[in-house]
Amino acid sequence: MYIFQYIRELSKASAVEDKNVTKKRIIDTNKTGNEIIICNASYLLGQTIRQFVVKDNHWHISKKAYEQLKGLVTQDQLWDYTYDANHAYKDASNVSHKFNKNFTVEHVVPVNKILTKLKEEAKANKLTDDRIMQILDEIHICIITKDEDKLLNHGFRKNREGDYKQIIEKNGAYAICGIEVIDKICFDSNNYLI
Repeated sequence: MYIFQYIRELSKASAVEDKNVTKKRIIDTNKTGNEIIICNASYLLGQTIRQFVVKDNHWHISKKAYEQLKGLVTQDQLWDYTYDANHAYKDASNVSHKFNKNFTVEHVVPVNKILTKLKEEAKANKLTDDRIMQILDEIHICIITKDEDKLLNHGFRKNREGDYKQIIEKNGAYAICGIEVIDKICFDSNNYLI
């Protein structure tokens, strides 16, 4: 699968990246052997990771976000809203609201932690396809309110220890900020959030 090779090459370039050097060369994998010049491989790797669609059981929602959205959005709408700032939903009074004005899609384990693991494995020459999958499997997404996002950003934007369970449980960043997480997102027979 080419995505693994892409992630592996970006991870390798990121692992040796010097902040004073803006260009790294990565050899294109096509038959021509052409080089592609990548500026800031760490940034590109981070943006790539942010676009991964995670497993259904890796999606979570805060209790506050859930209370505001239940019965108003379908499963498809909820997933679409998270990646497109132009989507709007209607509240119980039929008033339209932009999703990204009131909610944010939060990586429970910060992307910088995922990047660090990929870079460390690349530096040690241990970044196999299986290891990439293990690391990417740590990605969990939580839909939270903008107010909850502000709380997290004061001290916990990048400083979160442990896996997603440790982050959302009693001594983790979410709990310290008073963010209660609903682990399983459920939908009714019409596919609306319940």
